[in-house]
Amino acid sequence: MKQFELLPHTADIRLKVYGRDLKELFINAVKALAFLLKEEVDQKKTRAAQQTVSATSNDIPNLLVDFLSEILTRSEIHNIVYPEVEDMSIQPLRTTHSAEAILIGYPVEKFDRDVKAVTYHEVDIERNDEGMLETLLVFDI
Repeated sequence: MKQFELLPHTADIRLKVYGRDLKELFINAVKALAFLLKEEVDQKKTRAAQQTVSATSNDIPNLLVDFLSEILTRSEIHNIVYPEVEDMSIQPLRTTHSAEAILIGYPVEKFDRDVKAVTYHEVDIERNDEGMLETLLVFDI
């Protein structure tokens, strides 16, 4: 099963992310962000401390963007890429939705791309013809 794929975009980076359920979609989006920041991470290096990341939002698509934005901020502050998700929970509630994950990160000297932001443009989570959830993510570079 494909986790994500790069799509053409004139100025930014555009990805399509897949998952069997919301949890897997969010995990694959985290992996996609890590890939954009550093395509190959030397996982033999000392593991960075685990990070618990959380976000809340008024709907699930915005929650995904807010969650990834929090990860991007931590990556930039600490020069760490988070390609592994140890635990993930999503709580879709009536008015506010939340996501929380324990991430495993690896230190990097520099990133492959300067990802400035995760945008809200085109984010819409839908079920495709194969029954998979999918969404588009656009990253400002």
